Amino acid sequence: AQFRNAWADEPGEEDELETYWQTAFETNIGNVPSDILALDALQNKAPFVSAAGQQATVPTGAFYKLQFIPSANAIIALDTESPDYRLARRGIPKPARNAAIPTLNRLSDMMWYVWDSISEDPGKLRYIGRDTITNSATEGIMDEILQKTAGNARAPWPGKTFGLDTDEGKALLGTPNGVAVGWLLIDRYREMGKREPKVTIWVVGNSRIMLWDLKPV
Repeated sequence: AQFRNAWADEPGEEDELETYWQTAFETNIGNVPSDILALDALQNKAPFVSAAGQQATVPTGAFYKLQFIPSANAIIALDTESPDYRLARRGIPKPARNAAIPTLNRLSDMMWYVWDSISEDPGKLRYIGRDTITNSATEGIMDEILQKTAGNARAPWPGKTFGLDTDEGKALLGTPNGVAVGWLLIDRYREMGKREPKVTIWVVGNSRIMLWDLKPV
């Protein structure tokens, strides 16, 4: 109900993996998966019950463009703008934003909502990808880390990999494009259990890419 009252879903256009994702999965799981479910979640419906428990009457225009890959236990976020982000861009303060965004609003919640409905064993979710990162804060941190560790802020695949026992891994988890992984690990601990995450970052052209491996402990 939280989804249907506020969100519409449409088949996504990106129903094939980009070449660089094919390479990444070939390296990590030994094959290139083909069971791609592309889905666009659009927050274009109203009225709905907001995160503050009030009735909101104006859609935020938020969207999550996602790829789900059951055989690889993977989700790739292609392009995302959360309800909170959309309203923040309009200069709406945080208390007012809570009264205008749906209860189901975070990327981590949206990914799990769909994944839980299509996966035979949702707790086996292993990989989270972030494609074509454009958030300036994340870009700056990724560039700094790659320059420092690879000697090239535009380092191509295989890029560099960091665990959460490193300063780089912690910094990447704390970025706007990494925080959804943190929320998944916290909110879905019961289903997923303890994990030992590591993140690989690299650049394709001018696009920064992030792949999280949520290795079970």
